Amino acid sequence: MLHPGFILFHIFIWGAGLYEVNTKKKLSKGFMIFSALYLIFWAGFKYECGPDYLPYLRLFYTFQEPYFTFANIFSSDFQSHIETSYVIVCRTVYELGLEFHWVIIFYASLAISLKLFTMYKYSYYPFVSLMVYFMPLFFFEDMIQIRQGLAIGITFFSFKFILERKLFYFLICIFFAYSFHKTSIAFLPAYWIAPLRIKTPLAILLVFISMIIFPLNTHELIAPIVGGAGADTAFDAFNQYSEYNSVGFSAMGELVKLNFLILLFSFDKKGIEETDNYYYYRNLCLIYYMIYYAFRNNNIFAIRLPGSYQPFTYLMIPIIIRNASYQFKTIVVSYFFLYSILIHYRFASLSGRDFNIVNTKNILLHPYNYEFTRDEGY
Repeated sequence: MLHPGFILFHIFIWGAGLYEVNTKKKLSKGFMIFSALYLIFWAGFKYECGPDYLPYLRLFYTFQEPYFTFANIFSSDFQSHIETSYVIVCRTVYELGLEFHWVIIFYASLAISLKLFTMYKYSYYPFVSLMVYFMPLFFFEDMIQIRQGLAIGITFFSFKFILERKLFYFLICIFFAYSFHKTSIAFLPAYWIAPLRIKTPLAILLVFISMIIFPLNTHELIAPIVGGAGADTAFDAFNQYSEYNSVGFSAMGELVKLNFLILLFSFDKKGIEETDNYYYYRNLCLIYYMIYYAFRNNNIFAIRLPGSYQPFTYLMIPIIIRNASYQFKTIVVSYFFLYSILIHYRFASLSGRDFNIVNTKNILLHPYNYEFTRDEGY
């Protein structure tokens, strides 16, 4: 089973989400601040959690070598398979005489704060959005894939500048997000796509086209674009991702995505008529599904490339609930809450079989020792 800390928190956000839906009021910001601090406690102070944990720890020691100094990190001969920002963070922590967990704390604190701040500001029912994010995205993005998790937090925050049409500040966000994870470059067109008034029939057609073109190996089509940009790091990243083919197909996962799209399009007309800035939310949500389906033949591209657009799916769910008619609201709410509960039980069943995504080791609760990586010769 999951750790009681996760179970209790999930029950808390279920209750908070139901309160918001029934009262049509947001809970106090204090509850969201508490949620952010609680999640930072688990993600920021984790220990031996996830498959990326040891590689990050080994890199932390590598970046303590004399070569990795602030004077040469940006030199032309500096070559690394990881974004320079991670080198800078690790080196800064080392120079301050701090241990590895401060790297994790930095990533978790910034990523989770940006996500929950944006969620509270732009979601009609923030705790419904938090419920969808927590189970399971929190465990993947901010417990494991911390570099992309932070990049997603920055691009999600940039939604503020998309709405306000402040291109300069948006581009600054993209720059910083890209420095933490290269896949963030996929979010660059969002500024121009978001305000497009794409009517429902055309939106359905675009998603359908994305569903049927994946056998064309669409990930190979963007190679000239990435390579022609003159950015060696981006081209290297493309080559690394291109080596991975689709590694699996979850019928249940695909069914969940299709059900969401059916609900989205069912209430699309009402959303357009009654929701402020509806196209901004809906268009960015659709881009997530379009990229996912178009690159389905390459599992890495299908999951990683649209990551910056995924938060808009959990902004759209409250909009769908809000726009559902009285007769269907109970069904729609029950569907999303039941999905969250089923995911919870799925994680609980896996956690007992070396499923260290939900590893609950915490440096504040357990003794820790980083030196074992050196003992193994890393």
